[in-house]
Amino acid sequence: MLNWSWGDIGKWALIAVALSPIWFAIGFSIYEGNVRPAFIPNSEIERLADEITCKKPDDSEEAAYWEEYAAWHRSDSFEQSRWWRVRRVLRARSKRVLKELID
Repeated sequence: MLNWSWGDIGKWALIAVALSPIWFAIGFSIYEGNVRPAFIPNSEIERLADEITCKKPDDSEEAAYWEEYAAWHRSDSFEQSRWWRVRRVLRARSKRVLKELID
């Protein structure tokens, strides 16, 4: 037979209530930084990459880096992840161009 009392249940309920803001903050951070940016359509990422390439044709990847850095300073993990994806697209494009030049 189980040996428990209402005091034990109350203690664990109090611990759960005390830890719930921490678990909410961790879950929200994971959602904002990893899950939500994954739902940004690739067409929007490509559009942002094209847009930044038109604005800064010399070093568009660096411009995207500074946008990501600014989002980091604003503590906007969604925007930071968005610009990280844009930088990834720009890096793939530059590698593709370099490979074509070498071949």
